[in-house]
Amino acid sequence: MELSDIYRKKDNIFLRKIENEYILVPLIKNIVDMNIVYSLNSTGGFIWEQLDGKKDIRNLAFYLTKEFEVDLETAQNDVMEYLEKLTEVIEKKVE
Repeated sequence: MELSDIYRKKDNIFLRKIENEYILVPLIKNIVDMNIVYSLNSTGGFIWEQLDGKKDIRNLAFYLTKEFEVDLETAQNDVMEYLEKLTEVIEKKVE
């Protein structure tokens, strides 16, 4: 995973926000797959909301520093850690 990599959400993933927790649920053939449910805290939820297929990891980390009081290196590590955990619900943009 490189700082220049760009990711986007898969189309079949639905987000549900309950207070400060984000729940990601995949829909496969019009059926909710409860075997692959992700629970994210506010940091993970913020990263998820930023995955638009345009921002690279470097930009995602920059926005994370603006939303939360965190330095850029920590933000970059956090973004990469979350993206590695979300491999089943995101796609790397290939140019």
